[in-house]
Amino acid sequence: MSSDSEEAPWYHRHLWQLQPVRDALLLLLVYGLFHLGYVLSAITVPMLLALGLSYLLEPLIAWLGRRFSWATRVRVVMGIFAALLLGLALLVVLVVPSLVGQTVNLVNNSERYAVSALDLAQGEGVPEAVRERAQRLRDAFGLPGPASAADPEAKSAPDSTAEDAAPAEQVPGALPHDGPLTEVAVRAIVADEIARRAQTGDDEVNAGAVSARVVSVVKSVGGWLAGVTGGVIGFGLGMFLVVFFFFIFSTAWASVQSFLGSLIPEAQRETVLPLVVKMDTAVSGFVRGRLTIAGILAMVFAIGWTICGVPYALVLGLVVGVFTLVPYLAGVGLIGAYGLLLVYLVGDHEGSSVYLSTEGGIIWWRLILFPAIVFVVGQLMDDYVLTPMIQGKATNLSVAAILVAVMAGGTLAGLYGMLLAIPLAACIKIVVTDVLWPSVQSWLKGDRQDPLPFSE
Repeated sequence: MSSDSEEAPWYHRHLWQLQPVRDALLLLLVYGLFHLGYVLSAITVPMLLALGLSYLLEPLIAWLGRRFSWATRVRVVMGIFAALLLGLALLVVLVVPSLVGQTVNLVNNSERYAVSALDLAQGEGVPEAVRERAQRLRDAFGLPGPASAADPEAKSAPDSTAEDAAPAEQVPGALPHDGPLTEVAVRAIVADEIARRAQTGDDEVNAGAVSARVVSVVKSVGGWLAGVTGGVIGFGLGMFLVVFFFFIFSTAWASVQSFLGSLIPEAQRETVLPLVVKMDTAVSGFVRGRLTIAGILAMVFAIGWTICGVPYALVLGLVVGVFTLVPYLAGVGLIGAYGLLLVYLVGDHEGSSVYLSTEGGIIWWRLILFPAIVFVVGQLMDDYVLTPMIQGKATNLSVAAILVAVMAGGTLAGLYGMLLAIPLAACIKIVVTDVLWPSVQSWLKGDRQDPLPFSE
């Protein structure tokens, strides 16, 4: 029956018997699965994080299982949980208080730092375009200008003229002056009564406005509390799902591998399995190596900039450590270090600093040199020590390709897309270089009739 359908003309076949239709349906199926994962990101993101964590820790779990006879997978996973909880507790005790303190201090002083930066931008010798831009920023955010910042008591001075010009308070209903009850006096009494009633109405309106304002504030506070509560519940549920899926994936990793292997057609396994092994080497080397490098560089930057006297160095080092997940993106941290130092020194700072002279002036060569030394040391460690030893040339992706992949994944699908961006880019490159391009070269030489890799 199948041979007859294959030999029949194309217009006598069903749609699913046509190879182009089957290819299109397969592509639609893959796209549908990715889109479904994006729609269900509240579940798929914790699942992907748990699967990635299991994938990262699988070599450690397997090694411990081979090293110790009592170390079953369940016991090893429970031990990893205990170690993670212990590390989290130490982190909370040793690092989090300083981190929270620096973050709160940075937030509280953000307006003062912004005013100091704008004062510097509007100083003497600055181009007029920059000064105008700084003034527009002041107006947009309602920040005080240089004059009001220098004389904060100008607005708070009592207005004696207004107080002197204020009329004396009169008793409602009383005659405006002593004398006979003439027509003028009656009109004055009527006018006074109308004014009194109008004042009473204004008080009622003001009372209503105050009540409406109180209700609005209560609603705002209630909405904020509901949002915070929902965020906390969502975060807690996400963490629970990550732990739950991690335990399932880690304890049943052989079943996960068997299931993924069963998806490969029997006829294609000799071709696909070597590609899968190569993809596994590329993805695991990049992800495991980059996470390790990012953690080391975060500590290097935080400790180095703390020694150099950069304010909020712990927060800055942690942020730069996250940025180093994408190679060479740590340069943003150097800009941040210069910015924090500059606004700190120009503004109202407390205590002495290595960047200030005895007369209070800024020592510019230290300001330029010291943060840059820390950044250069960290970058040299990344390029010549950490990356060759830990990561190597795992993905063979250039920096531009990694940046484009991360930006495209984040633009298309947010965090869900960013989690899949670099692994997918590495796998696509392997398919192109090992499968598609050799087929195209054979087609160009005339050795095959179709350049598509799976046409034969």
